[in-house]
Amino acid sequence: MTAYIPPASAPRSAFVTSLAWSFIVLGALGVLMALFQMLMYAMTMAVVDMETVISEAKSAGVMPDAVAVVFRYMLWILVSTLGLSILTLAGSVALLQRKEWARLLFIVLLWLGAALNLAGLWLEYVLLNGAPMQEMMKSMTAEAGVPAEGMMQSVMIFSSLVAIVFALLFAWAAIRLNAKEIRNEFENALVH
Repeated sequence: MTAYIPPASAPRSAFVTSLAWSFIVLGALGVLMALFQMLMYAMTMAVVDMETVISEAKSAGVMPDAVAVVFRYMLWILVSTLGLSILTLAGSVALLQRKEWARLLFIVLLWLGAALNLAGLWLEYVLLNGAPMQEMMKSMTAEAGVPAEGMMQSVMIFSSLVAIVFALLFAWAAIRLNAKEIRNEFENALVH
């Protein structure tokens, strides 16, 4: 009589485990931050009429149209952020468990993150190059004796580099999650 030997469990890559744990932490922090922001938004809306603030700021020439859109749809942005953070957290736990749907979800989320980082470059350009923002930066930096143009350029260059690096990291991680050995790892997890 031969003894039953269970099949060896599929090897688990450090890449998937590290990615899952990183996004578990980021997802949990995202949920906490979104809840805090929603609380602050609710407290602010209890005492402020946002449309009045927007119209007064626009008439004073200190609020670009893009910023007005953000303020006008802030609740939807916060709810979307909370939803995305919850989805990321749940997907991260499932990725750690080597669920195939989580691998596919993360490929989509990572490509979306890469695209949003690059789109953020355009948004930054629109916001920081507008006349109201330029005037606000000049008045803020004049008091400190810092030239506004140099500061704005430094901010734009640094944040552009950060956005490009994160876009490349997200793209690399999405491509890596779709590599044959990683797909095999998830297929083997289904068998066991």
